[in-house]
Amino acid sequence: MSSDSLVDQDVQRALPEHAYRQLQSAEDSFVALFSEHSIANNMGVAILLNDTGMAHTSPQSLGPLARYLNAEGWVTLVMTAPPLPRSAESQSPVTNNEDTETADIRPFEAIAQTSVEQFETFTTQLTQRVDAAKEFASGYPGFVLVVAQGISAAALLNRYSEQQQNLPDALVTVSPYWPDRQRNHQLAQQMAEVPIPVLDIYNRWNNAWTLSERQQRLIAAQKALKLHYRQREIIGTQLIAGQYPYIAKEVQGWLIYMGW
Repeated sequence: MSSDSLVDQDVQRALPEHAYRQLQSAEDSFVALFSEHSIANNMGVAILLNDTGMAHTSPQSLGPLARYLNAEGWVTLVMTAPPLPRSAESQSPVTNNEDTETADIRPFEAIAQTSVEQFETFTTQLTQRVDAAKEFASGYPGFVLVVAQGISAAALLNRYSEQQQNLPDALVTVSPYWPDRQRNHQLAQQMAEVPIPVLDIYNRWNNAWTLSERQQRLIAAQKALKLHYRQREIIGTQLIAGQYPYIAKEVQGWLIYMGW
């Protein structure tokens, strides 16, 4: 049994049925934490997609953000990403002292470099999960907002830059990165090409993969005259629970600016 399935079982054992939803994608079933909006106004459904390897409510996951969005009128679904495929030759961290540039940019997590096939498989499975959540969201009035974190955000940027239909109404990326030099560099152009509004959130404590392309993402969006693109730094420590009220304010301010 995969660790992904075990996490879902833990949620089902720990929470009452009204606190989660069992969703079915094209290839698998998965559990998403569910909570209703807590004010009269209904903005729509916000799909919160954690970075790969993070459980629903890990301290640095997007789980704590849900209640702040509920207070702004959003129904929320908090989802995990499918497992990231790993190549057999790179199960342990790379420690090549001769390549100092690569060593400096390596993230804190030892995430294996993926092949083209593994990258496409992960991106497809991730997109299918979001599509299942969007189908669930169709039962509610209002907008569909996707908030994605880390590698999950990078994979969605890759797919949405190529996809012209069946997109959410807007995308928030929180510390997007891919632990591969070429693919990480491509995120800037993909950010500019995504045909929906994007809010690009980062923090100075993010890993070097995110920060190395932060300025390039902004420049690419500006050069492309991308409509409704905004980049914001969340000031303070790492993106833990105490930072999420500020993320929620940035999201709400951006949505108000767009007239939502």
